[in-house]
Amino acid sequence: MDETVTHRRQRSSRSRPAEPDPGMTGPFVRGTDAGFAAIIFVLPYVMGGRQAWGHLLLGLLTCWTALCWSIHQILSDRPKWRWSGAEPLFAMGLALLILQVVSLPTATVHSISPALEKRLPLWSEVSELGEWTTISLTPQDTLASLLTVASCMLLFFTAVQRFQRSDDVQQVLTWIGISTAGMAAFGSLQLLFGNGKFFWFYEHPFTDATLIAKGGFTNANHFAHFIALGLPIWLWKLATVDKESSGRRSRSSSEWRSSRVTSDIQKLQTVAAAICLAVIGAGLLLSQSRGGMAVGSIGAAVTLFFLWRQGLIGAGLTLAICGLAVASATSLAFFGDNIEALVQRSLSDLATTDVETLDQGEARRKIWSSAIAAAKEFPIAGTGLSSHVEVYPTYYNGRNEGVEYTHAENGYLQVLMETGVAGLGIAALFIGIVAWWCLRGISRSTSPRTAALLGAITAVLAMNLVHSITDFIWYVPALMAVVLIVAAAAVRTYQMVSPAPQPAAAEGGGQFGRMTWAAAACGVACFAAFTIRLEWPLVAAEPHWFNYIHLTRAMNADEGEREESTADLGLARRRLATIAAAVRCNPNSHRAQMALARSYVQYVELKLADSDNAMPLSQIRDAAKSNFESVEEMLEWLEKPALLGERRKMLSAALNCTRRALKLCPVAGRGYLMLSDLAWLEGAGDEEEELLVDQAYEVRPFDPRVHFVIGRREFIAQRFEPAMEHWREAFDRDPTYRRQLIQGLAELVPPTFFLQNFEMDLDSTRMLWSAYENSEDEKGKAIVLTHLAEAEIGAAKTASPTEAVRHWLQASNCYRQLNDPVLMLESAQSAVDANRNSVLARQRLGTILFEQGEFDQAAEHLTWCVKRQPDNPDLQNLAQRAIMQQGKARTRVAREPSESATR
Repeated sequence: MDETVTHRRQRSSRSRPAEPDPGMTGPFVRGTDAGFAAIIFVLPYVMGGRQAWGHLLLGLLTCWTALCWSIHQILSDRPKWRWSGAEPLFAMGLALLILQVVSLPTATVHSISPALEKRLPLWSEVSELGEWTTISLTPQDTLASLLTVASCMLLFFTAVQRFQRSDDVQQVLTWIGISTAGMAAFGSLQLLFGNGKFFWFYEHPFTDATLIAKGGFTNANHFAHFIALGLPIWLWKLATVDKESSGRRSRSSSEWRSSRVTSDIQKLQTVAAAICLAVIGAGLLLSQSRGGMAVGSIGAAVTLFFLWRQGLIGAGLTLAICGLAVASATSLAFFGDNIEALVQRSLSDLATTDVETLDQGEARRKIWSSAIAAAKEFPIAGTGLSSHVEVYPTYYNGRNEGVEYTHAENGYLQVLMETGVAGLGIAALFIGIVAWWCLRGISRSTSPRTAALLGAITAVLAMNLVHSITDFIWYVPALMAVVLIVAAAAVRTYQMVSPAPQPAAAEGGGQFGRMTWAAAACGVACFAAFTIRLEWPLVAAEPHWFNYIHLTRAMNADEGEREESTADLGLARRRLATIAAAVRCNPNSHRAQMALARSYVQYVELKLADSDNAMPLSQIRDAAKSNFESVEEMLEWLEKPALLGERRKMLSAALNCTRRALKLCPVAGRGYLMLSDLAWLEGAGDEEEELLVDQAYEVRPFDPRVHFVIGRREFIAQRFEPAMEHWREAFDRDPTYRRQLIQGLAELVPPTFFLQNFEMDLDSTRMLWSAYENSEDEKGKAIVLTHLAEAEIGAAKTASPTEAVRHWLQASNCYRQLNDPVLMLESAQSAVDANRNSVLARQRLGTILFEQGEFDQAAEHLTWCVKRQPDNPDLQNLAQRAIMQQGKARTRVAREPSESATR
């Protein structure tokens, strides 16, 4: 895309704008192109730009690109600005986002978002928390996202200015095609020859590079979407390479004399395009992304349609493309049976129309319902850009499965939820303008190659719009940066085929134009400085935050098997230091503030448990609330070495961190619970604590912990019916509180209490048996065992053969403890029927048959097991005993009928 000095006078043409004289501005044009290249080739490898480093890199690269172009315009003989038609929409979008983060009068906020008054009753002028004065419920996150959106807008406008000729557009599309093919190759190699880490060295806290191809993205769908963007480009290149070569040959007779060289180049270009298509196809299959494969197919179909309309492809090329698709799929079989099975599963998933298969567990439908419910409460300006992860739990009526939905899995619904009808309307208008550029340009183009170019651009943009229905493609900076560059290519190609007289103001000539571009350069520099100032704390805090996550998992892993609390204490100390470092780097992160508060409290609890006179924090709290008339006396008592000592300051710090977190995000429901647990340090009574818990319920009506706490409060107040209602909610939604309720109430109530008042699935029944296993209530234990056996059998009937064996054997064990030999034997036989090649099942069946005197059958099963486990002496001994006892079973069985008749 570097502009070269030409001595040939260009013909004046409205469809081919004249190149600006590069002269001394050449380096800045090359700098602009380098910025585009870095965004296209580098940003996707920074985990798709989704992490803090990616956001900062996008902002800096965009500012570099825009600044270089601004300087180029300042030094140009005729500085100009090309209008795209999207400027008013982008200005309105920025204004909306700025409105979301600025502090407004409370009355104005409530008039725009009336639901805030209902959801935040505790936030008032007279309360300690104060008034909530922004439309966004996560203003710091919205501000950071505003910078990313502004960077993307700046990138779009810079691309519109830079693309001066059709060659420029074709060059940048070729770059995108090369980048997508390179990412597909990298993702495939990383999967086939990797060690589970990204780039063979980076360990991400939430995902890894095993099982499916992800490339440089954290999400396989995003990887698949990125590489699928290359399909229309390479199809266009494949169909037009001969037209390009013939067009060049027609320009001069000298090129006819080098036709052989031209033909060789054409063949190389054809082979390169075919290889890139095959590599991208293989990458899509290895990603196992239904969405990626679907939009890839759509993009290819749209491109082929436009190529066919322009007469650029025939049956031969179409068959060749289909052959490439088959070859890319079958070639993966050479990498082993696992990869072959993976490909078959990917194709099967793509072909299915079963809604349950496409959306297992209704996960997407539930999260979509949450987004719609939030949009109904905040219809005008939404809840704030990037607030979804904090807002959706208010409306998510589902079980806690340990999964947090950072996005709505639908770009349109998330934009509606976070920016309201205003934001979605602006987005819809921009989509309409882009569609106009593409379709109008195709209809008015007189060149088949240009129409084909616009067809490929249309396909790329259509893929983005379609995939956004089922994924959050619009919230991945690397993807949107590329798509906006393609959108800029669309507007410039449209303007080239549909030229219109430029208004005088647009030329911006003379001193006025230079001053305007100088002001723009200053604005870009200021924007870059502001981006660094806002994003750098996030970049600095991110490693500490990831380390905190790793340490938290280490503390939670095998917690019940740890024998000494000192190990926990060491991890807790390290975790506390890590999250404290994260908060120092970025004090405006409400999640880090809440994590620091939890870490303080957990560390204090572990220290108390490790002390000689262990006294739980809950008992210290109750004593402090009831035995002192002033806060000062209470604090003095708490600071005694035998109680909290210096650790009292940690609890006060936790209180301050929690309050700070809530002022950054008022819908963090568990923050109110933490504040309720710590408010006694400042002399708060039961009424204040209840108000905080009620506020938590308003913003988290489906949170199992909120229901658990309210149920405990109602139970203490001897309001048992309300307590049971809340405890049922907690029990049904989260296994953590299911276990706490079973363990906490097991000493107070018989097991039938749980069977009558809660819906007991297999896991909860296992918890119930674990709680009552050592109980002296033999009748109750028998009831629990019976329910557990029935639950295991129910699970076995719908499980895979391997899992079914495990469930049947568990049921058999239950019947053994119930002294029911008939059902014990039947369950073991069912385990063998489920999987006759299971050594464990046949060994158990053989053992039971031996115990019941069926030595012939026992010998058959046990001998079969010995052949597969010859090094098991206990198994060999039992099999030999069964063989020696053969024949006695027939005598015993022969006597049974008469004995039964006698009875």
